[in-house]
Amino acid sequence: MLPLVTCIDEIRTAKELLEVCKVDLDARGIAYNKDIEVGTMIETPAASLIARRPSPLSATSSPSARTTSSAIRCAPTAAMIA
Repeated sequence: MLPLVTCIDEIRTAKELLEVCKVDLDARGIAYNKDIEVGTMIETPAASLIARRPSPLSATSSPSARTTSSAIRCAPTAAMIA
């Protein structure tokens, strides 16, 4: 699960890094789950605006979910709720 996501670019970057790690593990001959699922934790207002596609996700009511300053980090459309 990817925590504190605020925009699609963060998810893409994390998935790219995961692929780099898989290549490294393959090169070293280290076994791992090649079918690992990547999910997103919906903890910020900005994340709730991008959570449209079905994938593993986790929603929370933690204090970070009420932190609207994170909404303006990546998504211009989220700035209106900050």
